[in-house]
Amino acid sequence: MISPARRLGLVLVATGLGGLAAWSAWSYTSQEPQAVVRAGASRDDGVALQAWTRRNLLEGYRRVGRRGPACDPTAELFLSEALPAFSNLAPWRTAALLGRAREVVAGGCDDAAVIYLAGLVLLNNDERDRAGELFEKAMTGVQAQAYSRGVARLVASALRRDLTGRAEGVGRRAALDPVELRWFVESLADGSYEDGEDVVLANALTRGTGASLLDRNAAAVAAAVEATAWVDPWVKLLVQGARAEREAWTARGNQYANKVTEEGWKGFNRGMETARASYLASWKSRPDRPEAATGLLRVAMTGAAGDRDTRGWFDRAVAAQVDYQPAYDQMITASRARWGGDPAALQALARQWYETRRFDTDVPLMALEALLQMEWDVADEATPPAEPRDIAATRRTMPSIFRRPEIHAIAAGILDGYSREPSRFAEHARFEAWYAAVEYKAGRFAEARGHLRNAGLKLSGEAEAAIPDRMPVGRIEAFGAAGGDSVVKAEGLFQAGRLDEAAALFTGARAGASPAAAEYLDQRLAVIGVERGLQQGQVVSLVPTAGLGGWLPENGDWSVTADGALEVVSGLRGHLATHEARIGGDFEFSVEIEIASTSNGQFQAGVVFGKPEWWSNRWTSFRLKRTSHEGQVVYFSRHFNAPVRSLPFVAAERSRLVVRSLGGRLGAWIDDKALVTDYAAEWEWERGSEARVGLGGYVDDNRLVVRYRGPKVRRLQAEPAVASR
Repeated sequence: MISPARRLGLVLVATGLGGLAAWSAWSYTSQEPQAVVRAGASRDDGVALQAWTRRNLLEGYRRVGRRGPACDPTAELFLSEALPAFSNLAPWRTAALLGRAREVVAGGCDDAAVIYLAGLVLLNNDERDRAGELFEKAMTGVQAQAYSRGVARLVASALRRDLTGRAEGVGRRAALDPVELRWFVESLADGSYEDGEDVVLANALTRGTGASLLDRNAAAVAAAVEATAWVDPWVKLLVQGARAEREAWTARGNQYANKVTEEGWKGFNRGMETARASYLASWKSRPDRPEAATGLLRVAMTGAAGDRDTRGWFDRAVAAQVDYQPAYDQMITASRARWGGDPAALQALARQWYETRRFDTDVPLMALEALLQMEWDVADEATPPAEPRDIAATRRTMPSIFRRPEIHAIAAGILDGYSREPSRFAEHARFEAWYAAVEYKAGRFAEARGHLRNAGLKLSGEAEAAIPDRMPVGRIEAFGAAGGDSVVKAEGLFQAGRLDEAAALFTGARAGASPAAAEYLDQRLAVIGVERGLQQGQVVSLVPTAGLGGWLPENGDWSVTADGALEVVSGLRGHLATHEARIGGDFEFSVEIEIASTSNGQFQAGVVFGKPEWWSNRWTSFRLKRTSHEGQVVYFSRHFNAPVRSLPFVAAERSRLVVRSLGGRLGAWIDDKALVTDYAAEWEWERGSEARVGLGGYVDDNRLVVRYRGPKVRRLQAEPAVASR
């Protein structure tokens, strides 16, 4: 399992064709023939990729692009400026490139290549929903424009990745998959690639969205590559290795080792032996390339083919290309306890990668990724067994490893190095955001606040994902301000349930607080007010008295109307907001739901409870739905997943919902009509003292506006006579 921090980081840097820009050499010892170290290998790849992108994207736009007032003033200039980032010769995260992407989108340009690249810029700058909308439009456009099938495949793969990220569950990925594969196969023969562009093809199939395409379609991709005359043998062998590796895992299955059948193990071993032979032949043909060595690293991790030299193959991969990120990702995984490593191995890797001092590359940044994975694994080991396990909760309660002097020294050295590297000055805000996260985790709050302000009071998505606590910007601002020690103390008192003492300190800190700190302090005071009422046995209103007081949105655009309703415009991952008050597992929650508008007549909305967070499964939802694939139904389910069972019900577009949880048994009423009264769910969710309630639903294919009015909650100790209104 990859931690959320690493998962986000890997998504953000992936483009589908390229690598990380820079070059160097790496030393190693091995009994195999020594790799040929080619200085400038990574930059050579970037130059080759830029030639490909210029021909297919920029010159393609000049040939078949949509010209006119909406595109002409800005589109070609944007393409010229974005291609170096796409080719990994320049960063994605710069204010100038982001501004140019926003400009071309705001101008209304609907050319497929232009808005695809704009989507990549927005994705890499944490604007995921807007990026997803652009990928949708690019997919529609590229089917009507005569771009090369190489470009069309990139667009399809970007949309496919986006649908995966938002957990699409109505068959859109299944419908897209054959189109994506067909366009890849056609790209081998339509001029997308020229003779000699084997390196570009290898990049396209081993990184980003192309790696996912190959993994999902290994046999078909291998057959197409094998049948293409211009592809060099080393690339064909590389793809054959990937096919055999995928077939090995298919034979084994994804279950725990003690559940694998004898026949499964035989198939796995046969497949890995075949994969090793193909990868080894590819590597011997081109030892100056990193792809096959990285494949051999993956095989060595399993030990299935008699080769356990993970470090040796990693060293060969980076000897060929010092910043080949897939090799670093695999080496981090190979160093984890579940693969025979331990936290000390990850720390040792981090120090070695930091000590390369190659701040013109992302090698030291991969050292930071290794430390984040180390922290996740330490929390994993300390997490009590449960179904499902809540590693995130453990991370919030245990001291961060970044408080250790030796760990902090590595992380600080990495970020100081990037701040001094001239070639990375355009990414100043990115590294300041990372520094703020590291200092916060280390408990150095004043320093964290300084770096946060240098980053423009904004944490990047990758930096925010590294912090386990909610509202990290407000916390950093409040904890790092003058007198912040009292706020840190107040937070500890709040977590311990000493509400009156915490409230006094939060109130004292509120005067003169910065806007970001005030938002966090107001949130805490609102939550304390609710929890006091619950302790006294009251039915407590969750209508915010100021701002969104007490509510923490995660998906969708939330606001409060003039008459006090919580209104949300649903985004590409639906809508989700949690009230931060600790309700507990036994409660009754009531709210009026109004479907204010829906662009296609479909909707879903409802109540969530447990630990409602998008990346967690420790929560349950009850939703009212009208969709094309399910009809008009209501049901309980884990997360926003498909239900175990559903109930046909025609919900009005304005109705009152009551949801009850008592002793693990669930009930729901709509407009006083009992729909479910004693449901024992087939899954587990958070039912302890930390459980919370919220509002949400998941639709990603229409514009939906929902208003939630008069939310109220009470704790239960016994079955009430009637559901509260």
